[in-house]
Amino acid sequence: HQIQLGPASARALPARIESIERLGARALLRLALREAELSVEVDGASDFERGAGVSVAWPPSELHWFDAHTGARVELSR
Repeated sequence: HQIQLGPASARALPARIESIERLGARALLRLALREAELSVEVDGASDFERGAGVSVAWPPSELHWFDAHTGARVELSR
């Protein structure tokens, strides 16, 4: 629950909701974030709409990177 969705801010990146998968008490949002896609799980009662713009922010320690060709997780040096 480290990812925050909300209005635009200097510390957040703009994204667009591409799709919403309703899963009862939860919903899965697929976001277009620049050239990337990001999936975010939210409360199923949220009122997000497909095509809406949102801003996305998260702590850098919560990032997980994957190789685009192999799908393998990439470990970054800290």
